[in-house]
Amino acid sequence: MSDETKQRPRIITVASGKGGVGKTSFCVNLAIALSQFGKRVLIADADFGLSNVDVMLGVMTKYNIAHFLRGQRTMDEIVQIGYDGVRFISGGTGADDLLGITPEQLDEVIAGFSGIEMPLDYIICDAGAGIGEAVIKLAQASDEIFAVLTPEPTSATDAYALIKYVQRRAPDRQISIVMNRVTNMRDSEGIAGGFTDMIYRTQGRRVDTLGFIREDTGVPASIRNQTPHMVGAPASKFSLDVKVIARILLGLPPLREQTGFFRRIFTRASYAILGEESADVQDSGYGRFRTERVVSDFVENQLAASRSASADPFPARAERSANDPPDARVVEEAARIFSEISPPTAKPEVRRDEVRPEPPSARPAPEPAAKPAIKPL
Repeated sequence: MSDETKQRPRIITVASGKGGVGKTSFCVNLAIALSQFGKRVLIADADFGLSNVDVMLGVMTKYNIAHFLRGQRTMDEIVQIGYDGVRFISGGTGADDLLGITPEQLDEVIAGFSGIEMPLDYIICDAGAGIGEAVIKLAQASDEIFAVLTPEPTSATDAYALIKYVQRRAPDRQISIVMNRVTNMRDSEGIAGGFTDMIYRTQGRRVDTLGFIREDTGVPASIRNQTPHMVGAPASKFSLDVKVIARILLGLPPLREQTGFFRRIFTRASYAILGEESADVQDSGYGRFRTERVVSDFVENQLAASRSASADPFPARAERSANDPPDARVVEEAARIFSEISPPTAKPEVRRDEVRPEPPSARPAPEPAAKPAIKPL
């Protein structure tokens, strides 16, 4: 195929502020969902030296990134095939030369990803957890970045620091969040709304909520069995939610049965339709994001202070280099915000017509039964 007719694949980097949020599982199952829609997908495991994609696919790989760096194989030659025709490149496990990969080698690997000769529609890069140079360089080489987080405050705090750092180093890249392991949809919508609103007000950057993936107790078992959940349980909650995200990426309309929960998913298209203000979002049918007032108050105070002191909403970071990682103040402030916007545990409501039995200790002791009267003879 000539260079003029070859279609350039869309490169997506999937990252997370912390480990254990289901990032690799999301990458694998999203790739399978896109493949089931007829797309040619490659997963590039960029967690060098700690690869897990091959483990989740149940494939014993013969070649990995180390063979490419040593000049033993080309990038196309180390590509393996997994479920539903999904191709992947293993990042290797335990290799010393991968655990200590140099910046020059990293540039070589990223250039190798972009220069793959086989026809592809999507390249999904599974980046390592946290903030590092590999994540930043992958983001710079990608078309867009997905940040995976959970409704937990620790995950949201680390994701906030990740997005802030990526936005500083790759300001022209589209960033979206995926909320995984959702147990309460309404609470998760509120957290996602507060999260994206805070980023917009502090950084002037619109971050989309790509979708929500509900907690599914069958996912851990599928990982143990080394069978992707999209393959072993295609009708499960997890699989259905991943398919919704795949349809959004492909620009396909929602299915008729995708009502209620699915229609509350706030996609990137809704921003163009509804405008910039969060009030419009709250009034729309796309999502009822309960942006807590504490977020707006905090941001407004920071911005007011910055007008008189510094152009940076976080004055303590004003003297730092643009290439330095986020400082402790950013993480501390984010942690405080998320501890305040996290919805409290709802108490069970008691209906007025509902009569609850009193506990045994509160009940009066029953009176002894009266003895029958004895008639005289």
